[in-house]
Amino acid sequence: NFRLSDIQAAVGVAQMDKLEELLRERKECAEYYIKLLEDNADIILPMNHKEYGPTYQSFVLLLKMQLKEIRNPLMIALQKEGIQTKQGTHAVHRLGYYKNKYGIKEIDYPIAAYCEDCSVTLPIFPKMQREQQEMIVLKLCEKMDLLVKKNINSLFFCKWYTHNHFMDITHCKTITTVFHFSVESSTIHTHSICYKFLSTFLFYNFTF
Repeated sequence: NFRLSDIQAAVGVAQMDKLEELLRERKECAEYYIKLLEDNADIILPMNHKEYGPTYQSFVLLLKMQLKEIRNPLMIALQKEGIQTKQGTHAVHRLGYYKNKYGIKEIDYPIAAYCEDCSVTLPIFPKMQREQQEMIVLKLCEKMDLLVKKNINSLFFCKWYTHNHFMDITHCKTITTVFHFSVESSTIHTHSICYKFLSTFLFYNFTF
């Protein structure tokens, strides 16, 4: 039951007097985000129609499909910097009710699945300062660069290990996860697989 309380209704009525100002401020914030991020080839930004546009209740961007694996780590990394983000949308066909009732498969709606997996909502609110947006974009791009490099390194290690040891990609991903843990904790994990191939991986990585 989502009916408003009297207090919420009173606040809503008062805000209606400031509606145009609130919408203008959100639009200005969104336009500045777009200006800061328009040269980033790994991001898809919101598009506006000339005759109408969004209210920017949220500012949602999409990572390119090949960066799907870094979306969640990116959000975690930004949270550690004090920047709160969230998933931009949900793919309805993945929700239990629709999936079970109608027998919908994930592959039936690949674009919806992509939007769920790759969307990120950045902070946006009236009175937001440009310095705040610049800091958010700076951290976003920094963390993306680090995660993309790490992802490339992992894929290279995966391909090398699979090629040399005839292992399937699922097993290799498990090994890569162990390697990630070793790097992130700044220690050489004593897990036999990681220990055995770490030096070889580093040699291949820096001569790739």
